[in-house]
Amino acid sequence: MGWHTTVTFWRSSAASGGAWLIWVAGLLVAPTAWGESPADMQRQTAYFRQRIEPVLTAHCYQCHSSGAETLEAGLRLDDPASLRRGGDSGPVLVPGEPDKSLLLQALRHENGLEMPPDQPRLPDSVIRDFRQWIAGGAFDPREPADAADIDPLQAARTHWAFQPVGAAPPPAVHAGDWPQSPVDAFVLARLEARGWRP
Repeated sequence: MGWHTTVTFWRSSAASGGAWLIWVAGLLVAPTAWGESPADMQRQTAYFRQRIEPVLTAHCYQCHSSGAETLEAGLRLDDPASLRRGGDSGPVLVPGEPDKSLLLQALRHENGLEMPPDQPRLPDSVIRDFRQWIAGGAFDPREPADAADIDPLQAARTHWAFQPVGAAPPPAVHAGDWPQSPVDAFVLARLEARGWRP
């Protein structure tokens, strides 16, 4: 169904009082249209919680977490944002590309990287789990470490949508006699930026 067909269908349904049904159906279909159905997210969350997080907790957090006595290589693995950002060597994950991910290289004991250090390599099944996780986009359902410190009311107050509307000064334009209102100046500035004339 194209956009026009959908709008026409919605209008005809609204006339018959069925608009709410269309709206609810749209909410149910929307996650699949964006590529992440609730079932996909549950599956990815379960995979992370059962196969990835326990390994990170058991073998990595001692040196790579906010609770580490000394944070090694500037790398935190206990926070999703920190995990994505990486450490002193740069990003450790390249979602969708496991062979380019330093984390997987360290687990495999490749290229001079060894995690966990001075210990035998983790079992191949664990390395396969990490490879599959990274290949699938490295979904991480954990809350950001600083999420507990954020006041939701304060965050709402500073959100752009809740800021007072202010007047923006019209941009300077070359054909200053053409705009008849401040809005025209914005339109003309975009036209002139592309080398067009009204």
